[in-house]
Amino acid sequence: MRDPRFAATATTLADGRVLIAGGVANEGAAGVAAELYDPASGGFVLTGGMLSGRAYHTATRLEDGRVLIAGGLGKDGRPVRAAELYDPASGQFVPTGNMLQPRYDHTATRLPSGKVLLTGGNTTTAVANYLGTAELYDPATGTFSPTGKVTRLYNAETDKFFYEGEMNAARAKHTATMLADGKVLIAGGAGVNEKTQASAEVYDPASGQFTVTGAMVAARQDHRATLLQSGQVLISGGYDGEGHILASAELYDPATGKFSLTTTAFATSGTAMSEGRREHTATMLADGQVLIAGGSGAHGAIATAELYNPADGAFTCVGGVLEGPRGPCNRSMNDFRDYASAAGLRDGKVLIAGGYNFRMSLARNPAAARGAIGGASVPFTLIGTAEVYDPAAGTFTSTLTLLRARYGLPPEAAAR
Repeated sequence: MRDPRFAATATTLADGRVLIAGGVANEGAAGVAAELYDPASGGFVLTGGMLSGRAYHTATRLEDGRVLIAGGLGKDGRPVRAAELYDPASGQFVPTGNMLQPRYDHTATRLPSGKVLLTGGNTTTAVANYLGTAELYDPATGTFSPTGKVTRLYNAETDKFFYEGEMNAARAKHTATMLADGKVLIAGGAGVNEKTQASAEVYDPASGQFTVTGAMVAARQDHRATLLQSGQVLISGGYDGEGHILASAELYDPATGKFSLTTTAFATSGTAMSEGRREHTATMLADGQVLIAGGSGAHGAIATAELYNPADGAFTCVGGVLEGPRGPCNRSMNDFRDYASAAGLRDGKVLIAGGYNFRMSLARNPAAARGAIGGASVPFTLIGTAEVYDPAAGTFTSTLTLLRARYGLPPEAAAR
């Protein structure tokens, strides 16, 4: 890529290109840079910069092809309230309305009406202050408005009353998934007192209300949620209230409003996936399987991937396993990636870009790296590479390799 980054967004545009925006550009700073990946040429090119630097934000493609960029942590380390729109026709970002509340680690979901539902998140970095509020963005007016159970509040600084929408629980680092009927499943995340929760609720656009639904089998945050072709939702990985990184996965059934563990060899292996992972990517493939790639495990960033098959509920390692029928996966990705961005391409392949690489085995002081001792230096590398997963071949290939092959360049040729 043109810029190394993690906690960025990747959005597939109507013409098949992928917009990669913002993210942490270096330790402690959110970037304004944005770039486009063009599958036709195989290269990355810079596009207009964002108006506000941000990471841990959301990017949502609207019905007219523009992309709503909302929230995130700004350059100053504070949550961003301003929102902006990316216009693929001009390649520029333009301002739009401000959110009712600044927030990061939230979710954004485009509804059947074309509006965008934003839920939860965190509103400060000094002390965790997770939000139970939600709001709607209306592309027709470029404004945000409250939703859910409406609460009337007073702002002493401006001497004005205002309204907020409320979920049934405050949450950040949760997931939001639009169901087949247009409702939105909101699951897990960190809540009051930073407690990881198993609770879930469903937002109904028709009534604007949030309704409690069945709780997950395991409390989790930094997990991923993927809508399956059956209408069920796959919940994968994350970490629980004790800080354990989870290898388990579960399914939400909208018909019953309940979660259940996936049917892979859970009883014999004690896990569903091959290994625990959080902050990974989960992307639906054309054949209905889900590609789960990268993330962070017990020893740092992961360079493995696996496929979830809804037909039998099994997870299969991409590239095979190291040992035994349920051993850990062989490394199949080109780079170890935590908090990378992923986007499905029009030809059925998947682009995975950026992230960061932290490996406990490379730490100068492993005890410090685990948080036992403060102040020590630990290995942390921003990643500026990208790779493409090809379902037909079952392999990951560096975009640099693809670019060189496309134009017949020698291996040492620079991708500029």
